Formats: sequence, structure tokens, C-alpha cells
Amino acid sequence: MPIAKVFGGFEENESDYLCATVTNKGSLPTTLTNFGLLEYETMFHRLRGRPCKSAIVANPQHTGGRNLPFVLLPGTQWMGSALYNDELREWASSGKLFVAFYHSHSKKPVRRKVIMPPDPPAHTH
Repeated sequence: MPIAKVFGGFEENESDYLCATVTNKGSLPTTLTNFGLLEYETMFHRLRGRPCKSAIVANPQHTGGRNLPFVLLPGTQWMGSALYNDELREWASSGKLFVAFYHSHSKKPVRRKVIMPPDPPAHTH
């Protein structure tokens, strides 16, 4: 979810979050080790695995107490979010932002592009 709001918390929260869900579709448990953010300047950089910017979400929020590292059993999901700051908003609006999950079964992360929704049209009266 590229832009998520939190409802039903103990206090009002108007912040926006980048929310990611990981599902273990395999037959073996895997350990999620890190939630990362990557920006690739070009498709060539992406294919070579060379991000121009990278970050780790050190303290993912809204995990339901399931902090990283976390053992993800087959058929189960993990969800966490990162609070948008100005820099993350810039990365997301560039169209070059990927979430990356590092795990115990590979040296390379599982990456997915963050696709921002189009801006809603302005209302005219």
C-alpha cells in the first residue's frame, strides 16, 4: 500500500505510511531479516542490482509485535510500515522506489516496485 492511514489506534494519527505485506508461499519457513527501501536510477541499474539510494526501515511500525528478524512460516504473512518523511515521499514520487525484503533463503532481497496512485482530479464547482 503506497499511501496508508492508520485508524482505530489509541491516539489520533494523521500521518501517511508505506505499508508492505510479505507472504511465504513456499513449503519451508524463512526468516525475514530486514525491510529495505531501494531507488534505482535506471532499469539497467535495477537489472544489475545497483541502487543509487538505499535505506533500511530500522523499526517497522504496525507489525503486531512481530518485529524483525521474524520467522515466517509457510502460508503466513508479515506486515509492517514505514512512516513517510519528505525524503521517502520524494523517492516514491520519482517512480523509482522499491521495497526490498531480505530473508534467510537468498543473498538477494525480494524487491517490488512501489506504484503511487494518480493524484485525484481537482473538484470544480
